[in-house]
Amino acid sequence: MAELNIGGTVALFLQRMDNVAEREAALSQAKSAVEGVAAEAENARISFQRSKELLAQEVSTQRDYDNKQTAYQMALAQLNEARARVSQTTADLAQAKADLARSIADLGTPGENNPRLRRAAADLEAAQLNLNFTKVWAPADGYVTNLLLHVGDSAVANQPIMAVIDANSFYVEAYFRETMVENFQDGDRAVVTLMSYPDTPLQGSVESIGWGIAQQNGSTGFELLPAVKPTFEWIRLAQRIPVIVRIEAPDNVKLRAGTTASVVVITGTSTAGGPVPPVPRALQ
Repeated sequence: MAELNIGGTVALFLQRMDNVAEREAALSQAKSAVEGVAAEAENARISFQRSKELLAQEVSTQRDYDNKQTAYQMALAQLNEARARVSQTTADLAQAKADLARSIADLGTPGENNPRLRRAAADLEAAQLNLNFTKVWAPADGYVTNLLLHVGDSAVANQPIMAVIDANSFYVEAYFRETMVENFQDGDRAVVTLMSYPDTPLQGSVESIGWGIAQQNGSTGFELLPAVKPTFEWIRLAQRIPVIVRIEAPDNVKLRAGTTASVVVITGTSTAGGPVPPVPRALQ
């Protein structure tokens, strides 16, 4: 659209250039007409003056004098009219040149640096950006869940309306007692049994082992003082350490975030190849 507007401005510029040329030609013709009429008026004046002198000498008639006087007055009127046309054509030429100057200003810098084209390009980029904001692009392949939109609802910026679960981000977070993770290594093979698929054990591998957990005693409490429970059990229970297990699921198993699984880690298999060693049915 901006290029069409620029094209229209260029067409107007060319039209005004032609208009200036026409006014200049008309002015030249008007000036030439003034010169011709002025010569005729001068001849009429000389003829009238001669007739006046002859009449005074009673050589010429009154009729001839009157005719010469009338011709001279008509020549003067034509001369004034020609000069008026020159003045009007001069004014028209000045107006045409002013219009041409405005067209030049409207065109601005030629090429891509033209301010009108740059402004139009900026408006187009802003409109394209706003259009892109009307679309939601998932950062990864996955599944949409908890979609809270209905027909006629409006989305609000920075307000969540759905959840997207990355199809390649499923893992199992298992909590093993601290007495069991001594021999765990990253990469150890594991068997994961989902509660939703109890007869389909899945292969997995240990991806990471937690380095710490939060302590209930010693957390910041009132007035930034440590909060300590008033009772302390003599028999301490083993703490649970989070272990992340990455799983491999066949096509017939649909993984769903937040479901329950049982995990068996087979230690010493972090560098071993091949399939996961069989696990007793009771442990599955």
